[in-house]
Amino acid sequence: MRSVHLFLRPSHTVIAAALGLALMPAMARAHEAAAADEEAAAQSDEASTIVVRGFGQSIKNAIDLKRRASVSLDSILASDIASFPDTNLAEAIQRVPGVAITRDAGGEGRQVSLRGFTPDYTLVRVAGMTAISTSGSIDARGGTSNSRSFDFNLFASELFTRIDVRKSAEASVEEGGIGGTIDLHTARPLDYAKPRFALSGQGFYNSFSKDVAPRIAGLASWRNEEGTLGALVSVAYSQRNVVEKGFSTVRWATGGWNLANVSSSVDPAITSRLNAGAASANALYFPRYLRYDLYAIQQKRLGVTAAFQFHPSSDLQFDLDLLYGRLRNTRDEYHLDSNSWNNSSALGRTTVSALGVTGNQITGGTFGNVWVRSDTGRYEARNDYYQGVFNAKARITDRLTADALIGYQMAQYDNQRTELYYTRGDSTHTTSGSTVGFDFSQNPNLPVMTYGFDITSPNSYIFNLLRLQNQHVMHNNIEAKLNLHYDVNSRIKLHFGGIYTRQMLNQRYYTLDVTSNVANSAPATALTTMPYNFGEGLGVSGLPTTWAAPNLNTARTSMNADSYALAMDQASTARIIEQVSGGYVQGDYCGSLLGHDLRGNLGLRVMHTAITSQGYIGGLWLSQGSGYTDFLPSLNAIWGLSEKFQLRLAADRNLSRPTLGNLMISGSVDANNKIIRQGNPNLKPFRADSLSLSAEYYLSPRTLLAVTPFFKHIESLIISSYDYPTYASTGLPLTLLNVATTSNSPNDVFTRQWYSNGQQANVKGVELTANVGFDFLPGLLKNTGLLANYTYADGTATYTNATTGKAFTATLPQLTRHSANATLYYTDAKFDARVSLSYHGRYLTDLPAANANDLAGYNPRTQIDASLRYNITPNAAITLDAVNLNNAADSQYVGNVADNSNRVYTYLKSGRSLMVGARITM
Repeated sequence: MRSVHLFLRPSHTVIAAALGLALMPAMARAHEAAAADEEAAAQSDEASTIVVRGFGQSIKNAIDLKRRASVSLDSILASDIASFPDTNLAEAIQRVPGVAITRDAGGEGRQVSLRGFTPDYTLVRVAGMTAISTSGSIDARGGTSNSRSFDFNLFASELFTRIDVRKSAEASVEEGGIGGTIDLHTARPLDYAKPRFALSGQGFYNSFSKDVAPRIAGLASWRNEEGTLGALVSVAYSQRNVVEKGFSTVRWATGGWNLANVSSSVDPAITSRLNAGAASANALYFPRYLRYDLYAIQQKRLGVTAAFQFHPSSDLQFDLDLLYGRLRNTRDEYHLDSNSWNNSSALGRTTVSALGVTGNQITGGTFGNVWVRSDTGRYEARNDYYQGVFNAKARITDRLTADALIGYQMAQYDNQRTELYYTRGDSTHTTSGSTVGFDFSQNPNLPVMTYGFDITSPNSYIFNLLRLQNQHVMHNNIEAKLNLHYDVNSRIKLHFGGIYTRQMLNQRYYTLDVTSNVANSAPATALTTMPYNFGEGLGVSGLPTTWAAPNLNTARTSMNADSYALAMDQASTARIIEQVSGGYVQGDYCGSLLGHDLRGNLGLRVMHTAITSQGYIGGLWLSQGSGYTDFLPSLNAIWGLSEKFQLRLAADRNLSRPTLGNLMISGSVDANNKIIRQGNPNLKPFRADSLSLSAEYYLSPRTLLAVTPFFKHIESLIISSYDYPTYASTGLPLTLLNVATTSNSPNDVFTRQWYSNGQQANVKGVELTANVGFDFLPGLLKNTGLLANYTYADGTATYTNATTGKAFTATLPQLTRHSANATLYYTDAKFDARVSLSYHGRYLTDLPAANANDLAGYNPRTQIDASLRYNITPNAAITLDAVNLNNAADSQYVGNVADNSNRVYTYLKSGRSLMVGARITM
């Protein structure tokens, strides 16, 4: 098992925290002076009093929630969500301090990470119940998800009235998020003082797709005059047609060239480096693919919530919350590949007549005998989410109350995949190879390619392959909770509770490759030109505008794709059943310390997890169980040193369970080469001991300054690893040894590739928050404000390159060292305007990466959004929202630590998006 070593750099955290603390007095003096001026002005002229309205009021309420919370908490309220130019929940949440998001489907937010941690470390609850989801993406972004991270792109932001982001734990809240917990709240009828109706409509336009699509949301709520009975329904429907386009390499590799095929005109010093080997400092890396990519994405999203409340008295309450989400995602993929160099024999046939080199990578040249293909596919994904949660609350005595929750969720994902490959040359690629050139000089992530033939002509290609795949994933969850609350006295309150959850994930994969006798597959009849302009908007001259590709609207039917019987992919077919049970005790307290108010809570949570993993290995259906028990203490303390200043201390132990995909036992046994590939049902969770201290200055209703250093010690890191057990010790059936055709014995040593628990790591960082309402400025400027935050997080470990065996040091997977958000806004009774910037720094996804690369990850990204709203009347408004005004690219890379290389993996742009619409409320 690989050990993990930590290299900490505390100076960054200390400097950032000190800087934030140093700024607080200056800001405080400015606001205190402003407050004094306002008070004097108010006494002389009542009309000059500042009234906080609209967006400003929502900021005030969110700040007040944070101040009163028993844990480290940041909130977004309904008017925030409705006012930001956000197409889904992930993009709304990204404004919160410490939040960074991953993007998908034309730049849309998909998953959320907190304080630099992977989305798998973030627990999401919807209506008080742990949320599940399953969805898909392009291969470079992980394909079909079977992790624990929640896909926020399933829901429109309009469906939710409040989002709470918890960054410290307490015993009464479910474990599972060592990064933090996000609570999503839907609307309820008794939240409103009277019946309510709201309707909004927008048109969505993307600059790359040039399509306009509708976006509609509505809410209708009723309650009786007594406030004891109510019903509510809200609906959000949207269509979204976007295009993402750019370039990918499917990683870089080194070595394997036939030097006899290299022209004598190439510098001999460069030629000698072609096969220097990955362990050499002179190694030259080449792109395994040279692939132009265009993704045309059509989404139809529907979300429905319903709430029914019966509160016959203040001592007895019943609530039923229902939620349905549906996402239909059709993704058409158009690729133009030069894909010889992912195959050793094809690489050996490649001729080299010119070669350009920058550092340790080939950045240009001219090459012969290169495979070229038009690779086209349609992915038709159906994602459905169902949830029902029933809550009951009752006062049993004057001091004792109880509440209970029972809920059910189901997430279903189906994806039908049709891929068509048309190649230049014959079906084996051994003749009619092309002369291909590429040049990265204009953009290090997007080369200009030349092919030596007409890439737009159907006659340039022959049919090669029809690939059919179907994926079915079913994920359901049952949860039941019971809590008791006892008021000991006015200062102490005790909480007790128990919980049981059972979730099950079933996934099945079917696949088939057809290479001959495919109806209507002749290029002359099957191929047309791609229906989009590829080069437009990418900022590089000399790019192709289009190339020959199948008509995806007719190809599946004309080729009789539904007539084929697909075979089950047993290595990817599995079932996981996880049952969690346990309880907690927590005490809330309030008192004083050194003459200042002190409040908080202290608790212990005890949970047992039982796992059953089932799947195929070598054609046999196997089942294996495992389990573990955890004791999770927590402490939260808030010390109010003045009316405006408080210190917050949080200390807890929490866990994040392994991803469900890593727990799957399914895999394969290669008896001939003595290799086992499988998941690991015996994985233990990530466990983390966390400590944070926050200094919070509440200077005015719209102004908060906060500095929050934090530290986490993580145990049982899960890493992709190799070990070398005897076959008998693996517990796998002896029948898979194939003793009849091999000389294998149970005592033979096999190489096993799987996931295992590593050692430990430390993560430390700091959050800086400055929410400033410029109330002290004159005239209209007093209606302006700034919301800004910055998060630094750092933790490193030692890894080993899978090819060279060399050790290297890098940050933990998915850990974003630097992230920041800033919003400059203006708000009054008639007009709202804001410009928002979001930034995340570089973070890693694969350690080690494949093909002799040390690591793979995402490059930094900055996005700028804007929003305008004009209130025609108190109940009607027109809106204009702009997303990704700077056409930011989504850029992934691979590289090596020794040369600090950053080689393009994928580089995609999605254009700018505009939304124009109107809203009415009654």
